[in-house]
Amino acid sequence: MITRGERVGMVRLTLDVDGQPVTIERTRQRGKATKLSVRNGTVVDESGNFRVLLGDEAQSFIVSLLGLTERDYFATVQAMQKRMSRFVTEEPGKRMDLVVEWLQMQSLERAHDNA
Repeated sequence: MITRGERVGMVRLTLDVDGQPVTIERTRQRGKATKLSVRNGTVVDESGNFRVLLGDEAQSFIVSLLGLTERDYFATVQAMQKRMSRFVTEEPGKRMDLVVEWLQMQSLERAHDNA
């Protein structure tokens, strides 16, 4: 969130991964899309420079650092943006449908219904 008239917001996190620095940066300029980058001390490009991962490639790298599959990551770590407001405003039955979807419990729900 960008507040108090600021035009840019940024979060930067530097981790040590196997003795190499990995810097994750998320920036947002008011009115523009959020940008995600990872400066990875473990991946080198053809010129011998540390490679910068952007967008989806950066997101996939972050998910892999967590040791989860992308499916597990999205099922357990976060609620996708704007999905939580839908949860709050829905009727109880539809809320349960959302929880089942988020936790990927459709097969368990089918087994329960068939029992």
